[in-house]
Amino acid sequence: MRAEQSTRIRQKNRTLLVEVVTAAFLFAGSLLASNDDLAGDWFLCGSDIQGNHTWDGNVVLSSDGSVTDGSMNGSDGSPGYSLVGGSLAIDGTGRVTGTIQDSDGITTQMTMHMDPAKGLIAGEGNAVVGSEDGVFVWVRKATGFVAADLAGDWFLCGEDIQGDHTWGGNVVLSSDGSVTGGRMNPYTLVGGSLSIDDTGRVTGTILDSDGITTQLTMHMDPAKGLMAGEGNALVGREDGVFMLVRKATGFVAADLAGDWFLCGSDIQGNHTWDGNVVLSSDGSVTGGSINGSDGPPPGYSLVGGSLAIDDTGRVTGTMQDSDGVTTQMTMHMDPAKGLVAGEGNAIGGNEDGVYVFVRKAHPGLAAIVRIAIDQPGQRVELSIADLYPGSIYTIQRSLTLQPDDWLDLQTFEASDTEKTWFESLDPEWGKAFWRVKNE
Repeated sequence: MRAEQSTRIRQKNRTLLVEVVTAAFLFAGSLLASNDDLAGDWFLCGSDIQGNHTWDGNVVLSSDGSVTDGSMNGSDGSPGYSLVGGSLAIDGTGRVTGTIQDSDGITTQMTMHMDPAKGLIAGEGNAVVGSEDGVFVWVRKATGFVAADLAGDWFLCGEDIQGDHTWGGNVVLSSDGSVTGGRMNPYTLVGGSLSIDDTGRVTGTILDSDGITTQLTMHMDPAKGLMAGEGNALVGREDGVFMLVRKATGFVAADLAGDWFLCGSDIQGNHTWDGNVVLSSDGSVTGGSINGSDGPPPGYSLVGGSLAIDDTGRVTGTMQDSDGVTTQMTMHMDPAKGLVAGEGNAIGGNEDGVYVFVRKAHPGLAAIVRIAIDQPGQRVELSIADLYPGSIYTIQRSLTLQPDDWLDLQTFEASDTEKTWFESLDPEWGKAFWRVKNE
C-alpha cells in the first residue's frame, strides 16, 4: 500500500518532477498494530509444563484490550474455568502484554506477539503466583471455513510434556479431512481424520504406527495457513501444544530477514522462553535475546548461528546463546511469511520445546523521494528515514545525476552498517523502489 503525491515545477524552460511516496512500504506487507486489533473472540490453547497438562478454550477481548469473557479447560480433568478479568495491550510492532484472570483465582501474565496478518498471537503464559508456565497460542475466530481448507501437506510440531520430548514431522490431509500420510518422527501416520467447522475449529484424531491415537483440538487461522491447538493421547498421558503449518512453495533466504519475536518452552527445565532473534537476508543470526521464565533477568543474548529455508518453507539451523547453548531448530514458515513454528532441541543436552517466531510489524520507510531531471549534472538530495519504534534512522546522500541515470539500492554506496540495515528490511525494495531516475 502506498500514497503518492507528485508536484511538477517549471522554471526557466526546464522541468523538475518531484514524486514523494509517503509512509508507503511496510515490511512484509504488515501494518502497525493497535489495540483495536485485539478485539474479538480468540481460540486459546496453551500448556502448563509444571502441571503436566494443556489448556484449550477462548478469550474474548474488547477494543481496549479488556478481557470480557472466555474459558480455560485443562486436559488433566479439571472442571474448567471461566475468564473473569484481565487486560492486554499491544504496541505498534505487535507485542502483546498483560494478564488474564480465571475463576480459580489464577492470574496469568501473558508475553506474546501478534502476527502481521493479525490472525494469531503466540507467546508465553506465566502464573503470577506459583509455577504454571507454558507456550500459548491464540487464533482469531472467523467464518466461512470448509472441509477442503484442510487439504494439503502440513508441517507438524508438538510437545509431549509428560514424556519430556518434542515431535516433528508432517500430516497429509485429503479434502474431506482424512489422514492419508505423514510422520510423527520416528513413527508414520497410518490413520485418523479431522473436521473443521464454519468458524475454523478443527477436531479429530491422528493415529501413528506405534498404536497411539492423539486427539487434536485446534483452530485454523483466518489466512488458512496454519493450525494451533492441543494434542492429547486418548490412552495414557501424552499432552502438548501442537501446530500445523501449511507447506507452500517459492520461499527464499531473504524471507528470513528481520527482527522476530521468539517464544518457546524448555520441557525438561520446566520453564518458558521469550525474546527475539534478528536474522540477516542470508539467515545469519546477527542479534537477539532469550529470557527464561525461571529467571533471573536479563537472560542471555544470541551470539551466533544460522538458519536456512528451502523452497517449501522448511527452516533448519542453529542459534547460539551467551550461556554456551546451541539449539537445533526444525521449523516451518507459514505461507504469509509472518510466522515460523517448530521444535528447538539443545545440542548436547536436554532442553527441548516448541518454538514460535513471529515477525515484528515494521513501519518501513517514512518517505522515498524520486526526482526526475532534464538538465545534465543537476545535484539532488536523497533522504530515506526509518521510523522503527524507539529510533529514527535517516540516511542522506547528495549525488549528481546525468539524464537516464538510475540509482538503485544494489549499487548504493553506503557504509556496512547502512547496507546491513537496508538488507534486514527487505532486499526486494532495492530492486523496486529505492532509486532515483532522470526522466
